[in-house]
Amino acid sequence: MAHPGLRSLPRLRDWCLARRDCAFEVDRVIDDLLAEAAERPLPAPSAGAGKTVDLTQLRVGVNSGLSRSASGRPPR
Repeated sequence: MAHPGLRSLPRLRDWCLARRDCAFEVDRVIDDLLAEAAERPLPAPSAGAGKTVDLTQLRVGVNSGLSRSASGRPPR
């Protein structure tokens, strides 16, 4: 199961792609998160007190989340 925060990535991506004026750079944010996770595990408070996510877990979650549309189905 994807981390709760990662489940919203497809909605954010779809929303931003549908708008020409979207200034949110989803790819840059993900790259920044991956770079930070490469240095140290990131806090994952919604997974429980003291829980973290490492680079491998983050990559799997991001890839899983971005491979689906907001409807939960793979994009066309």
